[in-house]
Amino acid sequence: MYNFQGTIMAQISQETATNLILECVDKALSDLGPETAQFAYTIAKTRFGVSREQIIQNPFAFEKALQRVLGASSVVIERNVTRKLVQIFNLPENDSSEMPDMIISLMSRFDELQIVAAVS
Repeated sequence: MYNFQGTIMAQISQETATNLILECVDKALSDLGPETAQFAYTIAKTRFGVSREQIIQNPFAFEKALQRVLGASSVVIERNVTRKLVQIFNLPENDSSEMPDMIISLMSRFDELQIVAAVS
């Protein structure tokens, strides 16, 4: 279905929602460079028991891993993730949810979600 702003709105599956959320996390972490991103994922898995794929089930543990690796700078990455989620899932721009809460909310209602794709 089209909206009036030149974009396509599309229903998505749980698997697609999961992949899109993980891509948002990947993109936010990649801003730090590939080594730092990999280090964050490694710490999350070894010290907090959360692999990349398990971020969806346990976003709070992943948040703690980011805080351990990045300290106070983790807030910047979390905001970057939430900004990307707001864009891709067409959420209200004033959504002030924290990253873990937003991930849980999105996955609890994935069947209602629509993604936005620009029409060129």
